[in-house]
Amino acid sequence: MHDARRSHRCGPRTAVGLLTAFGLACTLGLTTAPGATATAAAAEPVTSLAFVSAPTTADPATPLDPAVVVEVRNGDTATTTSAEVVLTLARTGDATGSLMCASTKVVPGSDGRATFAACQVDKGGTYTLTATLGVLTATSELVVSGPAVLDFITEPSGGAAGAVWAAQPSLVVADAAGVALVRPKQAFGLIIKPGTGTPGAVLSCTDNPVESAVSVEADASAESVATFAGCKIDKAGTGYQLLALAKNDQVAGTSAAFTIDAGAAAGLRFVTEPVGGAAGGIAVQPVVAVVDAGGNTVASATAGITLTATGPPDATIVCNATGPVSGVAAFTGCSVSAPGTYTLTASA
Repeated sequence: MHDARRSHRCGPRTAVGLLTAFGLACTLGLTTAPGATATAAAAEPVTSLAFVSAPTTADPATPLDPAVVVEVRNGDTATTTSAEVVLTLARTGDATGSLMCASTKVVPGSDGRATFAACQVDKGGTYTLTATLGVLTATSELVVSGPAVLDFITEPSGGAAGAVWAAQPSLVVADAAGVALVRPKQAFGLIIKPGTGTPGAVLSCTDNPVESAVSVEADASAESVATFAGCKIDKAGTGYQLLALAKNDQVAGTSAAFTIDAGAAAGLRFVTEPVGGAAGGIAVQPVVAVVDAGGNTVASATAGITLTATGPPDATIVCNATGPVSGVAAFTGCSVSAPGTYTLTASA
């Protein structure tokens, strides 16, 4: 007769219920057959990016052909990553275009390549495509045809403040290579380029500015040339530049730097007003500038400047004599002979 209590066999056919009924315990030790151990391979590092497909020329608002493809590499070999490659567009010069793609952030496929679909640049000009992954970058140059820039074919000459310039600005719509284009008639705007010249200066032309812009129309029978007239700036200064914009083509251009000089001497102005003091003294000494009709300091002025005082009867003012330096006379040692209220007058 079989004694179940003496049976200690345990195997795949032993039921859980039998094990419980007879109080048997069974431990199965599983081992991996030699050579069967598998370890996931570590991802290879990405050491560089490369454009394997990218156009060098394109038409505006037209899909780039061939499509932009960027490869992630470990050394010279394609590798994979789960990180996104980002595509951006940098403008050169006065180019104003923007990059549009189905997506500008793409995770490379199993072949290590990120394909940027349906990309286009909306305006002509010279650009740089940049692919970025972390600190890694790759670049590719791109020239887009069509209107790209406004070229100043006649640069503004500058001149005296408030005076019409001898050479008036003339503009032409050109492509990225600087070739003039025939364009439909359109308006052009002209302003002082922000950050140049003297703060607060105002540009005016024969066609009076509206919101700081001057508009003229180009003749569509030839290249889109716009010539301004009667342009002048009211404040003296150096490093002025003009910024021009073609309204329809939405392309811009920047002039060369020019200078606006002060006009002829037309008067005197207290740069620093005098402030009285105790016992006839003047606490803040007066400073007087020689100015043109627009209030600009005339740096070339050298004629002596004198001060007279109107105040209590028989009162006088005494100052150390001074002549203008770069059009400015800074007085020292000024005092009046008696207490009272005074008005100082400068003359030259």
